[in-house]
Amino acid sequence: MTLAIDAPPVAVRASMIRSPSAAGSSSRDVVALAVVAAIAPFDVAMPVDGWGPLNARPLMCVAIAVSVAVLIRQRSAWRFGPLDAAVALWLGAAWASAATSAAPVLGAAGASRFTMLGLLVLATCAAVRTDTDRRAVLRGVVGGTVVAGAIGLVVFVAGHDVVGTEHFVGSIGRIGRHGRLTRPWSHPNVAGMAIAAALPAALLLGRTWRLAAFAVAVPALVLTVSRGALVAFVASAIVIVVARRTSTDLRRLGALVAIVVALMVLSTGWAERFGASAVPANAATLVVPERISLGPDGATADVTVSNVGSRTWLASGPGRTELAVRWVGDGQDWMWGQHRWPLPDDVAPGESVQMVIDMAATIPVGTYEVRWRVVGVASAAGAPTSVGVVTESSVRAGDVEPIHLGARTAPLTTRAEIWGLAVDEFVAAPLLGVGPSELGVAVADEIGTALFPGRHAHSSVLEPLATTGLLGAAPLFFVVAGAIRSAARRTRRWQDPIALVTLAGLVAVVVHGLFDWFGVYTSAAIPIALLTGIAWTWRDPATIMRR
Repeated sequence: MTLAIDAPPVAVRASMIRSPSAAGSSSRDVVALAVVAAIAPFDVAMPVDGWGPLNARPLMCVAIAVSVAVLIRQRSAWRFGPLDAAVALWLGAAWASAATSAAPVLGAAGASRFTMLGLLVLATCAAVRTDTDRRAVLRGVVGGTVVAGAIGLVVFVAGHDVVGTEHFVGSIGRIGRHGRLTRPWSHPNVAGMAIAAALPAALLLGRTWRLAAFAVAVPALVLTVSRGALVAFVASAIVIVVARRTSTDLRRLGALVAIVVALMVLSTGWAERFGASAVPANAATLVVPERISLGPDGATADVTVSNVGSRTWLASGPGRTELAVRWVGDGQDWMWGQHRWPLPDDVAPGESVQMVIDMAATIPVGTYEVRWRVVGVASAAGAPTSVGVVTESSVRAGDVEPIHLGARTAPLTTRAEIWGLAVDEFVAAPLLGVGPSELGVAVADEIGTALFPGRHAHSSVLEPLATTGLLGAAPLFFVVAGAIRSAARRTRRWQDPIALVTLAGLVAVVVHGLFDWFGVYTSAAIPIALLTGIAWTWRDPATIMRR
């Protein structure tokens, strides 16, 4: 959006000029916060021996170290207030929840990210005192976002990691076979969330830099193919237009919406998202043997797989298509094993491939229903089955833990399902929840952790409630609500452009938070913490921690 931000009206009563803006600046601390803001999208993972699947997070460590250093330097200005109390309660509940959870190490990792977020809010509120300070931090936020967006566009066009980007947290996201803008962020939704929250601050830049920022960030936002991020960005734009109430802004908003729609129409990812193709994107027919007999030497089977959809199946790479079977006990609802094989070649729409596959005797002796499928592809004529007989096997029934098909064995596909599970976990542990970042662990017995997308509630309301309970969620909600109220009041009373873009960014966070959890990754948590801290600097001086 290329809206121009005017200076606040000159005719302001002298008695109103009593905000923290009048205080002196602490430039060293502000510069440090601006640097943290600029590097926020560039999160890397460093494996640490002895920590199992956990990795060191240098970005989180830097953010915590900078926050602590700022708070120590600003200690003489501290006065314990509502913000300090809320953050202390929130972090205390998070660590207590982690310590009493089923997976304390995983919970501690989540609580550490909460600690970074809380300390960064306090440090920002402590160090930022003037409008110059606020502009510096916000420019760091938008500058880092735009640079990351440019890198993301390069990676998106390349279709794979480019040199230097393979070490960033996460992996390149896809919708079906279509890429989504991801790197250097950890996930497309995280990228969309961060861009939507940061982009309003571009209005504080000069005209040329503002146009350049929007020219990079808006296409990057659209190419994340994140519906929540797009809605959040539009909501933030509406906040700015409504607050300023000028016909010019309204026309520019209309132009921006037209550009976004055009980019969406041209994007194959959005076409896939909304099912715009008349032919099913992924559909298959299979011709399989009627009977399979597995002996000590295994067995071979001839299978013909036909692509009757509109998308090419890839035989290799991260988005490859595979043929799979599940061995289900005859007359049972237990899966005793499965086999998977990659396709020998890419299969274009309308083409078929004949596969001669080898099966090992890794199933206990017995009679089974063999269910065939192409992984990630719908079966156009229904899922075919074969009769499977295992006559001899080195695997005994006691050696295998079968999967009960009465429980969920397919991935969760709707947020409503995930939200329902989060509500169940909150009801089961309403005070401290199941532990930070442990929602996937808590529901493992029901659906399997590997089938729980993102292993969080995809909601910034339900995730804190389910993982840290009321004791952790209530103070977090207080901090965010207080920031929005403060920025809105400043915008309404003083027509402050810095407050307006901060408010717009926070509105984007809240709107996106209806569909995702803003604390899931450091690269999204940092800009959100900075916006929250800046908003709290406009509270009445008697209610904030300094002065």
